[in-house]
Amino acid sequence: MKKHLLFYKKKAINDLTSVYNEKDEVLDFGAGLGAISELFYQRTNCRPDCLEIDKNLASELVKNGFKTFDNVEKIDKQYNIIYSLHVLEHIQDDEKSIEKIYSLIKPGGNFIIIVPAMPILYSQFDKEMGHFRRYSKKDLDSKLENAGFEIIKSNYQDFLGFFIGIIFKTLNYNKTDISVSDNSYKIYDRIFRLSILFDKIGGNKIAGKNLLVFARKR
Repeated sequence: MKKHLLFYKKKAINDLTSVYNEKDEVLDFGAGLGAISELFYQRTNCRPDCLEIDKNLASELVKNGFKTFDNVEKIDKQYNIIYSLHVLEHIQDDEKSIEKIYSLIKPGGNFIIIVPAMPILYSQFDKEMGHFRRYSKKDLDSKLENAGFEIIKSNYQDFLGFFIGIIFKTLNYNKTDISVSDNSYKIYDRIFRLSILFDKIGGNKIAGKNLLVFARKR
C-alpha cells in the first residue's frame, strides 16, 4: 500500500467514526470490495450495509458477511450515516444520486463524501478511470444544498497532491504508465507528510487532490 493512500484511507475511517454513535445504521454507497466497510466494522463493531451495483463485487461483499444491495431501488430503509468515497465522480447524473441519498438518510443524519477535486486537474487518467468530472467546493456544495443538505464541513485534501496532479496532466499520464506511476508515487510517499502539514495550516481551504464534505439532512 502506498503510504499516502494508506494515510488518507485511515483518515477517512477517523472521519466516519467521528460522527458515529452506537446503534446508528450505516450505508456504504458504492462499497466496491468493502475495504472501508471492513475497517469501519473493525473500529466500531458496526457492520455497514453496502450498495454495490457490480454483481461480482456485490457477491464478494455477501460472502464477507455484509448485507448488500445491488440496486439502490431495493433499499427500503433510512440510515443515520451514509458515506460515499470516490463514487459520485463515476455517476453521470450525480445530482439524481444525491437526491436519492437524501431520501435514504434519517432527519439529522449525516452524509460523508470524498471525491476527486479541482476540475483543472481533469485528465486522460480520469477518463480512463471512468470519471465524469472532478469537483470544486462550490459545485459539490451547491448540488448538496439543492438536494436539501446543510453543509457542515467542506475541505480539500492533499494540498501537494494538487501539484502532482498538474504534473500528471502535463505529462498526459494514463493508468497504463506503470513505471511513471510507481516512480512518481515512490517520490511522493517521501514528501507527503508535508502535504499533511499544509492541509493543517490551511492549505485545504485553497486546493487539494481530493474534496471531503460532511453534509447533514435538515
